[in-house]
Amino acid sequence: MKSFALIALSVAFAAAPAQADQVWPQRDAVVQAADVLQQEIEIFDEALHNVNAPADLIEIVHHIEETAAELAEISRFAPRGEVAAEAAHLDADFELVRQKFNQYLFLRLDRNTRTAWQRTRAAYWQITSLL
Repeated sequence: MKSFALIALSVAFAAAPAQADQVWPQRDAVVQAADVLQQEIEIFDEALHNVNAPADLIEIVHHIEETAAELAEISRFAPRGEVAAEAAHLDADFELVRQKFNQYLFLRLDRNTRTAWQRTRAAYWQITSLL
């Protein structure tokens, strides 16, 4: 009888982290922030096209658009760890954009492009603050 109780207790403790991950109080805020991020990335992409930004930068931004769409989708149902992993993927991509963006003075000097980039980064930071 005691061994049965110990087994049941150990199963309950093993399942606790999985259940805790499903009960994620910030999920709604992350979903909303991911939607905002998608919108900001689209605006940034449009600003880059408007100033004829280098193709390799635009390609990276298109990749970020796809990854942000994935993040927005999985944030609605996936465990927090999976969403955090997708956000980490975005983090690496944002670093590439930052490096590329800083290489070109005309991008930094264009007010619309600079503002769009700042708003995109702020939207991403909002997500990371919730994870």
